[in-house]
Amino acid sequence: METRCDQQAPLWANWDYLVGAWRGLNIPEGWRLELIEERLVPASPPEYRHRLIADVLYRHLVERGPGGALVHRMASVVIPSRRSLFIPDLVVAGGAQHSPDPVSVPAETAWLVAEIAAGEQSAKDREIKLWSYAHARVPVYLLIDPRAPEGPVLELHSDPANAAYRDSRKVPFGGVVELPEPIGFILDTAEF
Repeated sequence: METRCDQQAPLWANWDYLVGAWRGLNIPEGWRLELIEERLVPASPPEYRHRLIADVLYRHLVERGPGGALVHRMASVVIPSRRSLFIPDLVVAGGAQHSPDPVSVPAETAWLVAEIAAGEQSAKDREIKLWSYAHARVPVYLLIDPRAPEGPVLELHSDPANAAYRDSRKVPFGGVVELPEPIGFILDTAEF
């Protein structure tokens, strides 16, 4: 049976096809390639300060985070309803929850997602990703911006409902912030 092209759905409308194409790409080491609302968006390897902040946060999450949690560095987080696959700097998810996908963490299993803003990427972290993580009901979203115009800052977003975070606050580097449950500890940003 012959099918006319104008009767087919566009290739990018098929989430499985989109993710399969993403997996099949040969990405240079250190680079990230995210799917953001069906667009492939590359990000260059992080700078030294970016990596330092990720290391400090990783250590705190492993040592002080919730029992049974897995802390992932740069694991992909899938949000099919937003047609997006993000690769945040850190993801905390329940250890007992196994994904049928060996590559990605489903957003609904994530307890915390942390993005460290990097130059031109900070706008998408602040807008598209903020909205997408809230839409997926990720309980805690940390946006860490060492180059924010008002000075280095950690933004804590929590309590998602109706595709928005109901609680948001900014803490300048050097301050402390209480990470709400399910994370549940006080983070001192002085090491950032």
